[in-house]
Amino acid sequence: MARIRSAALLFIDFVCVAVLACGVIIFAKVGKPYKRGFFCNDESIQKPYKDSTIPTVTAAAVGFALVLVVVVGTELLLNHLQKTGRVAREPEPYSAGSCLSKIPPTIKTIVWVLCTCLFGAAMNQLLTDVGKYSIGRLRPHFLDVCKPNWSKFNCTDDRGNYVFIVNDVCTVAEGTYKAKESRLSFPSGHSSFTAFIMVFLALYIEAKLILPRRSKFLKPFIQCVLILMALYTGFSRVSDYKHHWSDVLAGFFSRDKCCLCDYL
Repeated sequence: MARIRSAALLFIDFVCVAVLACGVIIFAKVGKPYKRGFFCNDESIQKPYKDSTIPTVTAAAVGFALVLVVVVGTELLLNHLQKTGRVAREPEPYSAGSCLSKIPPTIKTIVWVLCTCLFGAAMNQLLTDVGKYSIGRLRPHFLDVCKPNWSKFNCTDDRGNYVFIVNDVCTVAEGTYKAKESRLSFPSGHSSFTAFIMVFLALYIEAKLILPRRSKFLKPFIQCVLILMALYTGFSRVSDYKHHWSDVLAGFFSRDKCCLCDYL
C-alpha cells in the first residue's frame, strides 16, 4: 500500500510539472499578445533594435548549469559530512516504504531539489507569460521593428493633437518572431527567470551549504555574486532597449520568487 501511495504522489508531482510546461509551450507556439496602440510621439518606443547582451539561451543554460553544479556539489559535501558524523541526516523525500527506497538518499535529494527548481522555473515562466500576453506592452524598440507606413495614417487630428493609433500599421508581418516579441515587454522574462534562479540558489545555499565555522563571509559573498548576476542581466535588458525599467522591476519582484522556500 505504501508503495502504491508513493507512486501516486510521484505521478501527481509529474503531472503538475507537465501541466505547467505545457502552458509555457502553448504560449510560445500559439499565444497572441494583446495589440496595444501607441502615440506617434511616444519616445519610449522609438529606440533602435539591438541584439541582446545576454541571449535567452545563454541565460537559461547558465542558470540551470549553476543550479546543477551548486546542488550536486552541496549535496555531495553534505553526504560526506553525514557519513563522518559531523552532520545529522535529514528526512528523505519519498522515503519510507516507497518504490524509491533502494535509491541512495543523496541521489533522491538531488533529484528532489532539481525537480523543485524546475517546477518553480516553469511556474515562474507561466506567470510571466500571462502578464506578457494579456498586457501586450510595447518594447522600447517597437517602432524600429514595426516600421510603420507613415503615409497611410495620420498621427494627429485636425487640431494638431496626437491621436492613439490602434489600427495595424506595421509593414512587418504580425506573424514574425520579432513582431510578436515587440509586444511582449511587461514583465521582463530575463529578469524574472534570473531572479528566480539566483534567489532559489541563495536560499538553498543559506539552508544547506555548510562551511568552516571560521569563514564568516564566504556564504554571503557567494549569495551576493548570485544576486549581482541577476541584477546585471536585468539591467542589460534596459540598456539593450529590450525593456522599460518598470518591466525589469516587475520581473525582479514578482511574488513567485520565494514561493518554494518551504521546500528547501
